[in-house]
Amino acid sequence: AVGQELGDNRLQAEFVPGKHDLVLWAEATEGPAAQIGRYVASANGYVAEAVRTVEFATRIKVAANGDLVVVQERGGVIVIDGGSLHVKRRLPISSVGEPIIRSEVLHPALPIAVVGTDYGKIVAWNWDSDELVFERRYFPREEVQWINSLAVDSQVGCVLFSANNVLFRVRLDDGDVDLREQ
Repeated sequence: AVGQELGDNRLQAEFVPGKHDLVLWAEATEGPAAQIGRYVASANGYVAEAVRTVEFATRIKVAANGDLVVVQERGGVIVIDGGSLHVKRRLPISSVGEPIIRSEVLHPALPIAVVGTDYGKIVAWNWDSDELVFERRYFPREEVQWINSLAVDSQVGCVLFSANNVLFRVRLDDGDVDLREQ
């Protein structure tokens, strides 16, 4: 059975873009570690190619290039090479400057992760160059404004987020509010 090596019945999975390979994981919702496995499609099903443990992995997403983006809500973001399962880059929570990451979205084509915090801040990070694309607080620090939904519109180069039932659109290149007609 696929995922048997991970030893958990709360498995989640995504296909690696452009391939039939699978990435499976058991999120660390109540414990310190998550198991991640890469399974390669074969004539007889799937074969476990690599399995690794990632500490405090809250959520995992598979990027367009096959990298795994692991969010540690209270630790930061880790990018793992989808083939070898070796850590490529880290964005520590201290770089985000907030105590908890509440949401994340990946650009559909570029190596950019966008994270939202519980104090109204958004950080866009290019993990290939290991540079912040932008970092912006949209509400006063003393207001608790969870950024708990994010989307990327790659056609117009914007990030969308909602707070208090209002949809905001900001430019992906600098984080400025985008005032173009929607």
